[in-house]
Parts: sequence; C-alpha cells; structure tokens
Amino acid sequence: MTGPTPQTAASAAVQLPVALIVAATHGSLGIGRAGTLPWRLPTDMTFFRLVSSAPGESSCQPAVVMGRKSWESIPNKFRPLKNRVNVVLSRTVTDFGSGTHTFSSLAQALSALSRAPHPASTIPPVSSIYIIGGAEIYTEALKHPATSRVILTTVYADEDAVRCDTFLPDFRRTGEWEQKPTADLRRLLCEIKCREAVDLIPEDGDRVRENGLEYEFTLWEKR
Repeated sequence: MTGPTPQTAASAAVQLPVALIVAATHGSLGIGRAGTLPWRLPTDMTFFRLVSSAPGESSCQPAVVMGRKSWESIPNKFRPLKNRVNVVLSRTVTDFGSGTHTFSSLAQALSALSRAPHPASTIPPVSSIYIIGGAEIYTEALKHPATSRVILTTVYADEDAVRCDTFLPDFRRTGEWEQKPTADLRRLLCEIKCREAVDLIPEDGDRVRENGLEYEFTLWEKR
C-alpha cells in the first residue's frame, strides 16, 4: 500500500478554504508597477475589503496572508487590515507590530492557521484564508495543493498604458484551473455572508467602468 504523496499530505494538513484574491490585466496578468497598484479602482477595493473580511458561517475572522512588501505598501492608517487576521511572511523580520502574526514561509503560515486556536499560539481561530500578495507569494500559493480558488478581478487595460512590471504566472493556461460562471461567484459570496459584494457585480454581466478602465469580477476553481 502506498502512502500519501507530499502534495496530498500538504493539502490534508490545511483544513480551511484557501483562495487568492487579486486584480490583474486580462492579457499578461500584470498586477503592479514600481511596488504599487497601476490603477485606482474604488469599487474593486471595496469588493476586496468585503470579501476578504466576510466571516462566513462562523463568527471567526478570515486570515489575509501577504509578503513583507505588500504589508509595507498598505498605508499606515489602514494597518493592520480591519476585521481580518493579518499574517505577514518574512525570512528576516520577525515582528511587524500589534495585530500581526509573522511566519517565515507560506507553508508554515497555512499550517499554523489551520491549527488555530492552539494552546501555544496567539493566533485566533479563522474561518478561511486569503492570499493577497505579492507576486512571489501568489506564485507559491498557486502551486500549493490547498489552494482551490482564485477570485480574480480581470482588468481590461491597454498593457502599454498601465506598464506593469510585476505579473502573475498565467495559471489560466495550465489546464489545472477552470473559470466558473458568474452565478457561481454570486453563490460563493452568499455562502460566506457577503451579499454587499454581490451587489457590486453588474446584473447584466456587463463590466464595471471606473477611471477610464473596464473590469469584471471572476472566479476560477482548481479542477
């Protein structure tokens, strides 16, 4: 009898839903420029806030997992992100201040979050886990067997105009992921008690238009 593969064991060790939440250009999956977002999309920011803080069926908060640079890119007045368990990954810094939890790797963070609450841990119980950046963390999370969803804001931008210098790997063309109908995204948001986010999705399947850009909220799931 063969034992579990390392991938199966890693997935089994993480008992919570793990999803990426990210905005990227339609063509190249560009997500950033010079360490910042290459656009200002208020409705998308509201969508991100609502989804990543929705408690779901439990009274627990979701966890948001990010790298050091992503943490530092958040304005001080918004740190830590409210109504979320803030987790920062760093190999060199061990403490990012009150309201944060620090780990040296994504695997370590996912394992610890799944075990919370633990007698030896300061991490509260969490309802789900969202990976929120940056590119290196996204790339690693896409390969992790526990990651089952990508909530992707697809931005239909002129690539030459936005001039991204940071990109996601194109997971859409690997064959491992399937884009789901918008109805499935609406259903998921209702399941996690995030009806306000549902209201941000145009009823007629049209795109959101803001600040000279068009974009849409999409859901991808691992096959």
